[in-house]
Amino acid sequence: MGFLGTPLGWIMKFLYQFIPNYALVLVLFTLLVKLALFPLNVKQQKNSAKMAIFNPKLKQLQKQYGKDKQRYQEEMMKLYEEEGYNPMSSCLPTILQMVVLFGIIDVVYRPLKHLLSIPSDLIQQATKALTDAGAKVASNAELLIVNIIQGNDKQYSAQLFEDIFSEDIIEKIQSFDISFLGLNLGEIPTWTFPILLIPIISGITSLLVSVFSMHQQKKNGMLEQQAGMGAMKVMMYGMPIFSAFIAFSLPAGAGFYWIVSNIFSLIQTIILYTVYAPEKIKEKVAKEMEEKKKSQKKSRYRQALEIARQQQAAKEAAQENSNGKANQKPKKESKKPLSDPEELTNSQILALARKRMADKYGDETDNS
Repeated sequence: MGFLGTPLGWIMKFLYQFIPNYALVLVLFTLLVKLALFPLNVKQQKNSAKMAIFNPKLKQLQKQYGKDKQRYQEEMMKLYEEEGYNPMSSCLPTILQMVVLFGIIDVVYRPLKHLLSIPSDLIQQATKALTDAGAKVASNAELLIVNIIQGNDKQYSAQLFEDIFSEDIIEKIQSFDISFLGLNLGEIPTWTFPILLIPIISGITSLLVSVFSMHQQKKNGMLEQQAGMGAMKVMMYGMPIFSAFIAFSLPAGAGFYWIVSNIFSLIQTIILYTVYAPEKIKEKVAKEMEEKKKSQKKSRYRQALEIARQQQAAKEAAQENSNGKANQKPKKESKKPLSDPEELTNSQILALARKRMADKYGDETDNS
C-alpha cells in the first residue's frame, strides 16, 4: 500500500515537524480527514433522506411490475433519473475512509521512511543486518528497528546498526516518541494487559457508531423494516468483531487510529442528526427533487428506451394486422382494409404503435 501511504506520509511528516508526538499526530491527522470528508457525509445524509422518500415509490413499482423484472428495473432506473438520485453515491465516504485506513497502515509500518525521512537504502541495509542476525523480518522491519534502538526489544542489540546509521540518525530514532499513555504503538497487540486494550476498544467504539447510527435512522424513518434487515444486523455486530480481530494482527498504531476515527465518527454522527435534522432534510430534499424533476430533460437512456418501445410496438402492431388479414375471408371489395400493413403509411403505423404502447404501458409514453 506504499502508493497510498506516501501522500498521507507527507501530511503526517508535516504535522510531526510541529508536534513531535506520534499519537498526537495520528489524532490531528484523523481530525483533518474527518473535516475533509464532512461535506460528503452531509450529502450521504441527504441521500438517506432521499431513500426514505423513494421507498414507497419503489414498493409501488415492485407491486405493479414485480412479475416483469426487466420492466421493473427499467422503471426503477427511470425513477432514479427523474428524481436525481444515485444509490451508489452514499458509498463514497466509506470507500474513501477505507483508502485512508490502508494508507495509514503503510505509514504505521514504515515510520522511518514517512516520518523521519531516513533514506531507503539505509533502511534496506538495516533490514538485511536484522535478517543476517536471524530476525524474522516482514513488513514490520522498520518498527523492529525502532524498538531495538529504543531498547524496547532486548533480543537484539542496537550495535547491529552502528555501521549503517550515523549518530544523528540514531539520535533521531531514539527521540522518536511512538508511545501513548505508556502503550507502544509500534507493537503488535497480544493478549497481555494493557496492549490488548487497543483492539478491544477499537471493536467497542466501532459497535457504538453502528448502533447509534442505525438507531437514529430508524427513529427518523430513514430505515424501514425490510427483508435485508437481517443482513444489516449481521454487519452491524460482525464488523466490530472483525475490526477487533484485524487490530490484533496490525501494529497498535493502526488500532489507535481506528479508535480515534470511531470517536470522531460518533461525534460527527451526533452533529449530523442534530444540526442537519432528518425531517428538515427530507422537506428540503423533496423540494429539490420536485424542482429538478420539472426542469429535467429526457436523457439519452430514456429517449433510447422510448424509441425501442415504439419500434417494438410498431412491429407487434404490423404483425397483428398481418395475422388478422390472413385469417379474414376474401372480400369482393377492390380496396384493401386500411389496417393492412402494406397500405399503411409510416405515420399511421406510428399512430398504431403509440396506441398499442398506451394500452400496454399506460399513458406515460404519450405524456412524455
